[in-house]
Amino acid sequence: SRTQNLLRTGPPDWASRADRMAQGGDDETATWWLARLRMASPKDGRLAKQLGEQWLRLGVPGQAARELDAALDLVPWVDRSQRGPIRVVQSTRGGLPEDERRQGVAEIHVALADAKQQLGQLDAAARHQAQSLALHARPTATQWLELARLWAQAGATHDARHAACTAARTDPQDAAAHLACAQTSARVGQKEAAFAHARSAWTLDPNEPAALVLMGELLLARDEARGARRYLEAGLTLHTGHAQLQELLSRARRMGG
Repeated sequence: SRTQNLLRTGPPDWASRADRMAQGGDDETATWWLARLRMASPKDGRLAKQLGEQWLRLGVPGQAARELDAALDLVPWVDRSQRGPIRVVQSTRGGLPEDERRQGVAEIHVALADAKQQLGQLDAAARHQAQSLALHARPTATQWLELARLWAQAGATHDARHAACTAARTDPQDAAAHLACAQTSARVGQKEAAFAHARSAWTLDPNEPAALVLMGELLLARDEARGARRYLEAGLTLHTGHAQLQELLSRARRMGG
C-alpha cells in the first residue's frame, strides 16, 4: 500500500517530508502521515516530538501534550540516569551529541508549556517553562519574563517575582523586566525593592506610565505625599489626562503634598 511504501523510506526521510508539507501549509496531511509513522515506530522519540509539535500547530493541545510527554521518555531524549523533575540528557545514546539532545528536550518543554497553558493547566505550563530554562546555558531576559508571566497566571507570586527579578538582573537595561520585578515585589510585600525597580523601569522607559503609577502608590502608602506629587506631576507632563496618575495626584494633594 502507499502507506507501507512510505514507511519503508524510514522515519528520518518521512519526517523531513512531513516538515515540508507543514511548511507548505498542508498541516493536516503532515499530521496524518506522522501519526501513522509514529504507530509504526512507537519507540522513536524524534517522531513523538515532531508529531506533538504538529498537533500543537493544528490547535489540538491535548494530543500535543500526550505525544510530547511520551517523547521525554523515549530515545534520544530520555536520560535513564536522572529521575528527578528535570530530565536532562547527559549521555550520547541515540546518536545525538549532548548539546543537541539538551536543545531538543528544551524545545519539548517549551511546546509542553504552550500546550498545558492552552489546556488551562497553568502550574504545569510554568513548570515546563522552568524546565526549559534549566537546560539553557544563558537564558535571556525575555525567556525569564515569559516564565514570570506563566507563574503569575498560575498564582505563584513568589516564583513569578524570582523569575521577573532574574530577568532584570540578566538585562539591567530591560525596562519591562524591571517593571515586572517591581510589580511582583510589591505583591509579596517587598516595598523597597518594588520602588527601586519601578524607578529603574521609569528611567529606562518614561513612556510607560505603569511604573509611575506603582511609584505613586508606594510613596503614598508610606505617607510621602510630597515625593509622590513630584513624580506624578512629572508623569502627567508626558501622559496628560492619565486617569490613575490624576487620581493619585489628587490623593497626594489632599494629604498635603
